Amino acid sequence: MLHSNTLRRSALAVVAATLSIGMMACNKTTPPATNSVTAVSATAAKTTLAIGETTQATATVTVTGSAAKTVTWTSDNAAVASVNASTGLITAKTAGTANISACSTVSGFTTKCGSVKVTVSAATSTGPTAAFNVQFTAAGAPVAANFTADRGAAFNGTSGWVTEATANSATPTALPMASATRYRDPSDTANIVQGLATEKYGLVLLHCTTCSSSTEAGPAAWEYKVNPGKYDVEVSVGDADKRNTDSNYVINVEGVKVLGPVAPTAGQIVSATKTSIQVNDGFLTVDSIGGTNTKINYIKVTPSAVQ
Repeated sequence: MLHSNTLRRSALAVVAATLSIGMMACNKTTPPATNSVTAVSATAAKTTLAIGETTQATATVTVTGSAAKTVTWTSDNAAVASVNASTGLITAKTAGTANISACSTVSGFTTKCGSVKVTVSAATSTGPTAAFNVQFTAAGAPVAANFTADRGAAFNGTSGWVTEATANSATPTALPMASATRYRDPSDTANIVQGLATEKYGLVLLHCTTCSSSTEAGPAAWEYKVNPGKYDVEVSVGDADKRNTDSNYVINVEGVKVLGPVAPTAGQIVSATKTSIQVNDGFLTVDSIGGTNTKINYIKVTPSAVQ
């Protein structure tokens, strides 16, 4: 016959074993889900930038299985520093700080993100950018003395053409404009105005509203990196081909209308204007909003005597 103490000890052992098994089940480590993102970190090649400077951000994505390592980039202060959503290229716009974040494109209970803080320093230049002259013309066309040729190259972060809709924005979209360049060869004495300066025979068509070719680019704007400051700007518009008078020229610099509307006539095929413009964002921007078939020949930019 079993004693009651023996039975009691046996029952306690069964309970202890059951509790132990239950605790092991509760404390079991759950393996991470297959094909998931476990962490994202972000770095930048430079974290202190000057206005107008660019730097590359890089994301490190830790995954399990074969989860995608793609990210989307954002800035919490695009007015200070913008970032290309797909490439992570950071552009410094104005003085201040911004957090640049990379977030995984893989959805889950919690989207994994990493960020890096960048600081944009105020301009340290003692003055505006030195004077420069740009002639807009076609490939292979002659260039006037003291001018640099712009033959329709897309914006490269320093100068070039962007879409009109994104000009003056934190992230302008580069736009190749070679198809919109022209050179009016004065050897065609029947159709081309004679005796003009070399820089007036080339042009870029900012917005062609009457073109029949689907290859014409635009509407476009032109941007050029400069130090903040006040500048004297001279802009010329027109088409030396006497047959082309279906235009109503308008030129805006930094959002300010400086020329037009001007319709070309046989007696005035090319028009120019001079004005003073303040640049604050580090880029001189030219567009033709409000015009029709505006054609730009050249631009001359000189620091104003009074800043």
